[in-house]
Amino acid sequence: MNLKEKDVHYGKAVKNRLKEQGMTKAEFARRISRCRSDVYSIFKRQYIDLELLQTISKVLHYNFLRKIEKTK
Repeated sequence: MNLKEKDVHYGKAVKNRLKEQGMTKAEFARRISRCRSDVYSIFKRQYIDLELLQTISKVLHYNFLRKIEKTK
């Protein structure tokens, strides 16, 4: 892992994108098949597993995986 990868905080990026989309946390939770408390947990995570990140990318219409590619 290089220094740039350490600088990426995926939870914050997801939270910001959710805010930009104007989607409620409850709606987001429903669309990713999680409960609202899981959503708050996601926001706190620096790293998110690939499968969940792919789901979130689809729901929020944003390629979070591109952040991974840019840091390599």
